[in-house]
Amino acid sequence: MKKPFFSFIALLTFVILAVSFNANVTEAAENTKEEDFELPRYFDANDKEIFPYTKEEYIERYKQAESFKKASSQLEIFSVERPRYYDTYGYAGFRNYVWINGGELYRNPIYVNLERITRTDKMALYVYDSNGAYQGKFIFPKYGNIWEVAPCDHLTRSVHYKFKLVSESGEFAEVKHGNIAYDG
Repeated sequence: MKKPFFSFIALLTFVILAVSFNANVTEAAENTKEEDFELPRYFDANDKEIFPYTKEEYIERYKQAESFKKASSQLEIFSVERPRYYDTYGYAGFRNYVWINGGELYRNPIYVNLERITRTDKMALYVYDSNGAYQGKFIFPKYGNIWEVAPCDHLTRSVHYKFKLVSESGEFAEVKHGNIAYDG
């Protein structure tokens, strides 16, 4: 009698988690479709603005990163297309800059994301190759989502990159934590 009861409770818990996960992904997708959704800005090595993604392509990459984050937090019980490798980093507070994971190199990065604590004006993600040469930057919008995603799959493949978070305005910036997805 106890065994069927516990099986029923386990099944009910799984169903509740599945429904909750689907509702969260749907809500995140709907929020990214809002007209006031501000796209981040990309710049190349010469600090010339570039447009590697259309709004639709950026939103699709944002949803993929968001789905992976949510699936990871749900004990990975859902099938989500995942990058081959995945690294995390913790809290950072800075007025100037801070290297992500001490300047660790990542081959073929897919995206870098972060959860902001403060809405710092002109908070950027600078990209450098393995020789330390500046490759460009990604400027996060000041307003909008707290969870920001910087797709990086437009960068040259088969190259190692390192990332630096920069407060270009000099305001104090705080990041709770973040992730780097890459194909190594």
